[in-house]
Parts: sequence; C-alpha cells; structure tokens
Amino acid sequence: MPDPDTPEPVDPEPDTPEPATPEPARAAGLRPFTAGVVVAVVLAALGGFIVTSALDEGSRYPSASAPRTDPDASALGGIGLQQSDVTAPESIVLVPQGNSIDGPRAATLDFCDATYASEGLRTARLQVASLNRDAQTVTMSTEAVLYENPAATEQAFRELQRTASRCAQLLGEPGSDWPKPDGVQRLVYDVGEPGTSDHTVLVYLRRGRALLALYFHQPDGAQAPVAGNTTIEGITGVFQDRLAGLPESVTG
Repeated sequence: MPDPDTPEPVDPEPDTPEPATPEPARAAGLRPFTAGVVVAVVLAALGGFIVTSALDEGSRYPSASAPRTDPDASALGGIGLQQSDVTAPESIVLVPQGNSIDGPRAATLDFCDATYASEGLRTARLQVASLNRDAQTVTMSTEAVLYENPAATEQAFRELQRTASRCAQLLGEPGSDWPKPDGVQRLVYDVGEPGTSDHTVLVYLRRGRALLALYFHQPDGAQAPVAGNTTIEGITGVFQDRLAGLPESVTG
C-alpha cells in the first residue's frame, strides 16, 4: 500500500473496474445516488477501493481531477468540496464515476425520474462526497459540472423547474429568505418520501455554463462543518462565492 503521507493521483479512468454492486430498492420516483435520498447506494458503491483509499491514504482525493473532455475541466476541483473544508472524522472522497459524464451513475439531473435533455450538453463533471469515517455515513456531496454554453445550464434550470412543479416527492422549496447570490442563480428543493423522515435538500447553482449542485443527505439540525459553517444556508453561501469567483473565461 502506498505511503499514506504521499498523495497519489486518482486515475480519471482507472484500469481496474469498480466491483459490481447491486443497487438497493429505489424510493418511488427518486433515483438514490445523485439525489441522495437513499444514501445506502453511495456507501455500498464507495465500500470498495475508493473509500479504502480515502481512509487509508487520507490525502489521495485532492489529486483527483475531472476528465479532460473540456479544456476548463480542471476548474471544477476548486469550486466543490475540498479536504480543507472539513475536519475529522470527515473525509472528502471521489464518488464512483464521479469524474465522468458517461455511465449509469454519471447522471447530474435525475430526481423524480424525469428526462433531462440537457444531460447531453455536459462537457465535464466532478462529484465528491463528505464521508464520516466514524459513522460511515455520507453527510453531503457536491457536483460541479460544465456544459457546452450558458444556454445549456439555462435549459437545465428550466427542466428542473418543470419537473419540480409536478414532482410528488417535492416536500418544499426552502431558501426563499436566504440572501440572493450575486451573479449566481439558485434553486433549492427538499425531496423525499411523503410520510417518512427520509429527505434530502438539493441546491442547484448556475453561472454561465457552470452548474454546481449541493446535496445535503442529513438536512435536519446542525450540519457537519464546512469551512466553519454548520447551516445549509451558510454552507450554500460558501459555494455560491466560489462559483461567483470562477473567471468568465471558464463560465463563458
């Protein structure tokens, strides 16, 4: 096993395929992985070499990168979750197929089993999760995505709004009283199975051709600190600022 003190790059397309992991039953109308309503699939998928590497090698993730399908793909690593954002026992790990735009777990917009034509307009993607090593639970994840052009993220937002308007699993749209982000558009949805305690808060942010999604898998109560913030509103503000800070040469 490599020296845990020496970061080792994660190959965007590892030669060793991920072990096949059967997916648990899905909550009706909600795909569990990206939306995060059924976090068990995240842990099951992460239970292989990715989580083992994260726990045993600690600093391995920061060397991971988005695939080179877009000349600006490297910018995605600077706007999502980073190891410096969290404290022990949280570790930032690359999710399975988290740096791909192709594959069964590479969807970005997938709640309520809707069809999103904008998925075909993505050019790069990087999704990471904050894993509590002690509890073996995923507290939140971020998904940074680049699209072909700003019109594509506008389309993605229209598709989200259209789906939300008829989604039986939509429990609410929090965040209306949060400060308006400067230069960034925001959508916030609370989704889950009505009549149960299982729910996830999804925050979508867009600026130009960049989209950043935040998935809060345990939205009730104080959150695990991210850059010192313990509320969903405060944590969202951190990522809004990062997205706002992307140069226009990237956001297009």
